[in-house]
Amino acid sequence: MGCVQSLGRCKPKGFREGVCVLDLSACIDPDPTSVDESSSVVLRYRTPHFRASARVCVPPVAAKETWTVGWIQACNHMEFYNKYGAKGMKRLNRVIRKSSSVLGCPPDPVEVVGDRRMRTKFKHMLKNLSHPMYHSLEALGSSFSAWLLHPRCVEERHCRSFPPPAVRLSSWELPDLRDGKIQAISDSDGVNYPWYGNTTETCTIVGPTKKDTKFTVSMNDNFYPSVTWGVPVSDSNAPMLSSIWRDQSFTTWLVAINQASGETLVLQTVRWRMRLHIEVDPEKPLGKRAKLCEPIAQEQPQVLVKNEPIPPNAMVKPNANDAQVLMWRPRTGEPVVVIPPKY
Repeated sequence: MGCVQSLGRCKPKGFREGVCVLDLSACIDPDPTSVDESSSVVLRYRTPHFRASARVCVPPVAAKETWTVGWIQACNHMEFYNKYGAKGMKRLNRVIRKSSSVLGCPPDPVEVVGDRRMRTKFKHMLKNLSHPMYHSLEALGSSFSAWLLHPRCVEERHCRSFPPPAVRLSSWELPDLRDGKIQAISDSDGVNYPWYGNTTETCTIVGPTKKDTKFTVSMNDNFYPSVTWGVPVSDSNAPMLSSIWRDQSFTTWLVAINQASGETLVLQTVRWRMRLHIEVDPEKPLGKRAKLCEPIAQEQPQVLVKNEPIPPNAMVKPNANDAQVLMWRPRTGEPVVVIPPKY
């Protein structure tokens, strides 16, 4: 399981020539992702852990020199989508029908209310010549009726008024990474930049030392998020979540850094990836809604034969947790920032 690599013995040379990795392991636990439906507000899932450990030997360190050896990690790809579909509308409509006994009259279904509000909004836009969407909506006018044509239609006889029931997405995104402005973003703990952490993840050697120093540095990482059953931009908790899709890739480096000069030595490079797909039936009772789909088992990490350089953004603020934003992306209309970045 995973990779184990032995890279020889230490030699009595300078730090750069003498530092060596005695052995290294990197793996992802074989356990499948666990799903927790105990909350009526959110679905939680916990992925298996990525684990990396290295036994390192450093040569004697000269006076007034301090070296830190440890793990640096960066995210270089992220897709994290939560889909909210029309299937959950049925459950919400059942709740609405039950409320008719209290109100004394049957309320309109969700679809009717949504269509009515959408039509009203479009009418206001068409009456406002200065609205930025005015010309786009005017171009969709039908010559047969007062309806608007679907933007993708060519022949009016094939068109229906207004967009179909929307498939909506919430997504966690790293804007600069998404837009290709950077190659990777730091996955530091947010305190000990550029290190992933500062407990088992690093070891600091303060000179002068008279003999070789051997030690082990290790790290682990996994996902344990919460995803709302209901639409995140709505006040309703009615379950409409229909699927979760996540695909993230990381590069993890074992690195030695001279604290005075900033000299950086990449000792080893590891690549790993975590993929997740959960299908959800919001109409089923709590505890029986979610189903884990393939891939059940994760691909094991790769310990590269040739080291890769560390991109600049992997060494500095912000880290991925502070830079990510939660977006609401409806099928029609502009996306909405639900949770902005922290920095």
